[in-house]
Amino acid sequence: MSFKNEKWDELERLKEKFLTLDKQQIVPSRNREKIRILEKILQLEPDEQYALARKGEILYDMSECDASVECFEQVLLINPENMRAMYGKAENLICLGELEEAVECYDEISRMHEPPDELWLDRGWVLELLGRHQDAIKDYDFFMSLDPENQNDFSVLERKIECLKLLGRKKEVKEFQKVVYGEGSQSSESFSKILHSLGIFGLSFGIAYVAVSFVIRIFF
Repeated sequence: MSFKNEKWDELERLKEKFLTLDKQQIVPSRNREKIRILEKILQLEPDEQYALARKGEILYDMSECDASVECFEQVLLINPENMRAMYGKAENLICLGELEEAVECYDEISRMHEPPDELWLDRGWVLELLGRHQDAIKDYDFFMSLDPENQNDFSVLERKIECLKLLGRKKEVKEFQKVVYGEGSQSSESFSKILHSLGIFGLSFGIAYVAVSFVIRIFF
C-alpha cells in the first residue's frame, strides 16, 4: 500500500471516529478527546474546513474564545465565503467584547448568498448594545419585510419598541404597543420588561447564549 493510500485510510478512519463521537450525547468531558481527533485530521489535511470550524465550535462551547476565533479565521483564509465560520467568528467577538468587529462580520454575512433571516435579528441586537438604536430598527424592519410571518413576531416588535423608547419617539412607541399588546393590555408588557431586563428578549437561541456569556464577562 502506498503512503498516499495509507494517509487516505487514516484520514477516513479519524473522520468516522470523530463523527461517531460527535453524534453521541453531549458530554463536556469528551470535548478534549474530540479536539485531539480533529487536530490529527488537520495534521493530515490542514485545509479541512469542517474540521477547523468544528474545532472552533467546540472551543467556543468550552469558553475558549481566543482559540476558537483563530480556528474560524483559518477557515475564512481558505474560504472567505464560509458563512458558518463567519458566524462563529462573530459570536466569539461578542464574547470577547469586540462588538464593532462582530458587526463587521454580520455585514460580511449579509453580502453572502442567501443569508439567514436571523442574521438581521442578531446584528440588530449587537447594534443595540452599541447604542445604535436607529440602525437596529432598520435591521428589525428588514427582518419583518422578508416574510409575512415575521411581521407578527412578537419578540421583534418588542425589541423595536425598546429602541423607539430609547430614541424618545413616544408617539411611535404608543402605536406599536397597541399592535403588540392591544388596547389597555398591561400584563404582556409587564412580562416583557422582565425579559428586557435580562437583555436577551427576541434573540435567536445561539445569540442568546452569546448574550448571557457577554454579560457574565462584563459583570463577573
